Amino acid sequence: MRLTGDPLYPFSHFSPIYNWIYPVTGRRFTAAYAEGRLPIETGESDGTAPPARARALYLHVPFCDTICTFCPLVKGPLTQAEQLETYVRAVLLEIALKGRIAAMTRLPIRAIFFGGGTPSLLEPKQILSIGAALADAFDLSALEEFSVEMEAKSVTPDRVAAFRAIGVTHARFGIQSFDPQHRRSLNLTASLDQIAATAALLKASFPHASADMLYGLHGQSGDAFFADIEAATALGLDNLDFYPLNVFVVQKKLHRNYQGAAVEPLSGATKFHMTQALRVAMREKGFLPHNGHGFVRVPKAEAARDPVVTRRYAFKYHQHVYGPDDQDYIGIGNSALSYVAGHSFTNEMSRQRYVDDLLSHRRLSCGVVRHPAAVNASKAIAISLPYLGHVPLDQVRVEALPPGTLRRIEAAIDCGLVERDENELRLTREGWHWYVNLMFYFAPPEEQAAIAGIVLRDAQGSLLPRGTIDRLTRVA
Repeated sequence: MRLTGDPLYPFSHFSPIYNWIYPVTGRRFTAAYAEGRLPIETGESDGTAPPARARALYLHVPFCDTICTFCPLVKGPLTQAEQLETYVRAVLLEIALKGRIAAMTRLPIRAIFFGGGTPSLLEPKQILSIGAALADAFDLSALEEFSVEMEAKSVTPDRVAAFRAIGVTHARFGIQSFDPQHRRSLNLTASLDQIAATAALLKASFPHASADMLYGLHGQSGDAFFADIEAATALGLDNLDFYPLNVFVVQKKLHRNYQGAAVEPLSGATKFHMTQALRVAMREKGFLPHNGHGFVRVPKAEAARDPVVTRRYAFKYHQHVYGPDDQDYIGIGNSALSYVAGHSFTNEMSRQRYVDDLLSHRRLSCGVVRHPAAVNASKAIAISLPYLGHVPLDQVRVEALPPGTLRRIEAAIDCGLVERDENELRLTREGWHWYVNLMFYFAPPEEQAAIAGIVLRDAQGSLLPRGTIDRLTRVA
């Protein structure tokens, strides 16, 4: 993947990533939450983002029973029960602190997501106490979705009952691969019997149950890839997420495991074709995509209509993280990210410092990024449109978009990658193939530069007709 010196990210490579946190640019400073106030310098809003229309909440649980080698998130091994108990005490204090900030409580919570780490390591009593604290601090009257990530070894009937008691509707657990070799490389320690039992328990216990899969693994054959698709869809879950593995952000141990297994990375072209094959196979199995990596099982009649992206279900939490700037979210826990009032807030990364600050000093430090107004406005086009496949026009603040964005939209329409009617912009089927590329293409220059420094790598070859690239380059 190569930047050519102009603002275009050439459509020459399907990126090994499926999305990225956006926006990342702006003026950075450190601050701490004070009683009743956001840690920004000009009050609750400074005009860089419109008033929020909807809100989500994320809670981070940074512990795992065993550490998967592919995971880049902030986590560590749970070695003593006291570690988790102490962390939960700190989380309860943060919930209470943010529950006293008007800017964070003015709107009801639309979606909740417990991620990690492994939230299913929480004991039933801890689950119930967190649920009660959230209900006390925030308005949950409009809650549409409550999702929790789980891991097969830690899923028990008692924990499932506790999650149901606090309102969880969507249970998610990681499988990643059924192939023994890949499971060893990824340090996946649950047995296949545990996976099957977890799928059955979650299906019976929650309105929605889903599983995560990985593909594009080093040395992954076509036969192994399709075997994973077959095994995952046979579990009878109503949602499946297939993530292309980004080998640039995984742990070093995975690379060592790959070296030990003498397997080579797949080419960008191979990953691209795997993605296309996945989409065809999932449609044949009765699933349609609802965002850049997620599939939902649909009735045969809807599958027969063959929409590019179904509107039946979209992970509502992701509609906030990857949605327009009037859909914000609150993060709880160490390293958790919030996006409120045109600012991003990253909680203290260190679990120990996070716990000590809250338990000893009743304070919460964070890194703050004040995003430019145009960068905030561009979320609707640069992230929401490509990743979700569509964006309503009433969520696009045309007057605030960065210069050149409208030209790029028209270029994408002219090239047959985007279409428009009186209500929305949406990707065409061809545009859907290139949604990651379009995310980059629609991003303002400062975001492109930041993203390029984080995720882009060289690749050779061209997978789109040269004329498409040339036409986009001319108008960029």
